[in-house]
Amino acid sequence: MQALRAQRLPVQVHGSYARWLESPALVPEGPADLDLMLPAEQPLWDRLSHWLQAQGFALSLWGAPCQAPVTLASVRAHHYLRAERIGADGRRLQVDLQLPADEPPLP
Repeated sequence: MQALRAQRLPVQVHGSYARWLESPALVPEGPADLDLMLPAEQPLWDRLSHWLQAQGFALSLWGAPCQAPVTLASVRAHHYLRAERIGADGRRLQVDLQLPADEPPLP
């Protein structure tokens, strides 16, 4: 999360990670993944998806591999963009990126 914040992208954390940050007792087993919302601005999504790939994350839409950049229409159609990476210790890090629900539909 620190490396992501250094990118100065306007992401909003939600889901189990946000609950865990609020109070670790709410999610005693720890968060399963990192759920983020990013405004529906294609340049922001392009920056973030390229950065994630450069950090070794594999991108996918409902299990189908994809490459950056990913269009907002594709993200909206699949509900989220997933980024996964296996660390040197064998642990999986999963980031799910979503568009805010109140964003107007794309043309």
